[in-house]
This record gives sequence, structure tokens and C-alpha cells, in this order.
Amino acid sequence: MRFYHLLSGLPFIKKSFSLKILFIAFIGIHIPLFGIIGYLLSSDIENISAWSIGIFTLLFTLFATGVTLIILNRLLKPVLLAKDALIEFKEYSKLPNLPT
Repeated sequence: MRFYHLLSGLPFIKKSFSLKILFIAFIGIHIPLFGIIGYLLSSDIENISAWSIGIFTLLFTLFATGVTLIILNRLLKPVLLAKDALIEFKEYSKLPNLPT
């Protein structure tokens, strides 16, 4: 719960459960990219080749990030529906009509 509280301190994801999960996924996807960039900067590969590898890796990482975030957002949909149903039940005593 401390980590969740820490994420709640970030203003752009403060009020959204799904944005917290998507933010962590975004960071996790980019860790290999940072490793490749660090390797390219410290290696003896010629400049043109290093740039092409870096750009190629960046493009595929951004594509993978977009696909992953879309899939994760759709996977979170049942959790968000349950959250909204629980709030309605708590505030209005309305029985939820959740999909099974």
C-alpha cells in the first residue's frame, strides 16, 4: 500500500486506478530501451549503425507500449465496472447489474 500511496502523490495519475497501472506498465516497457541506449552510447559501434539501431528500437518500443496500454486498459474494464457498481450500491443502495 505504500507504493500505491506513493503513486497517488503524482498529480497526473492521482485519481485514476487504471492510470497507475498503465504508468507502471509504461515504465516497465521502457527499461530495455534505456539499456539498449546505454549500450549503444558506450560501445564501439560506428555512429550510423548505432543511430539506426536506436531509432529502430525506439519505434518498436513505442509500438509495443501502445498495444500493451490498450490491452491493459481493456483488461481493467471489469475492475472499473465493479468499482462503479460498488460506489452506486454504497451511495444509493442500488443493486449492481454486472456482466458475468
